Amino acid sequence: MTKEISSFIVMCGANVSDNNIPLDIIALILSGLAILVSFKQNNKLQFINMEANYYSKIFDEYLITRIPKARSYIRFDNNNHLVDAQKLVDELSCMRTDALYFRYANSDFYSELKKYTQDIEDYVMQCGNNTFEAEEQYRVYSTIQEKIENLYKSINTHYTGKRKRNPKKWLKHVLTQLNDKLS
Repeated sequence: MTKEISSFIVMCGANVSDNNIPLDIIALILSGLAILVSFKQNNKLQFINMEANYYSKIFDEYLITRIPKARSYIRFDNNNHLVDAQKLVDELSCMRTDALYFRYANSDFYSELKKYTQDIEDYVMQCGNNTFEAEEQYRVYSTIQEKIENLYKSINTHYTGKRKRNPKKWLKHVLTQLNDKLS
C-alpha cells in the first residue's frame, strides 16, 4: 500500500498496517461504487423514459389508429387493380415527417424507419399499376401486411430499447463522454 493511501486511511481514523486493510475501508469503497453505479443506472433510466415519451407522442396515434384505418381502405377494384392506397402512403409520409426528431436524436432508427415506410409506399404504388388475378390478390394483401408488421416491429424494438447498437458509434460515444468528463 502506498504512503498516500496509508496516510488517508489514518486521517479517516483507521488503524492500519501495511499488510492489513480494515473491512470498513473496503465497505466504504464498495459503498461508493454502489452509489456511482446506482447514479449511472438512474440517469440511464431517466433517458430511456424521456425517449419513450417521444416515441409515444410521435407514434401512438399512427400505430393504433391512422395506419390501420388507412390500410383498411386498400382494395382491388373490378379491373383487378389495387386502389385507395394513397391514404396509406400519405399517413406513412406524415409519420416520417413527424418523426424527424429521430433524424437527429437517433439517425440509425430514422434511416430504418424511412427504409420501411418507403418500401411500403413503393410496393403499394407499384401494385396499383398492375393487374392481379384473384389468386395473386391474396399474396399482395399478405405482402402489405408483412411490410407493415416489419415497420411496427422496428418501431417497437426501438421504443423498448432493444435495438442493436453499432459498436463503432457506441465506442465513439463513450470516448467522447469520457473526454468531456476529463476536460
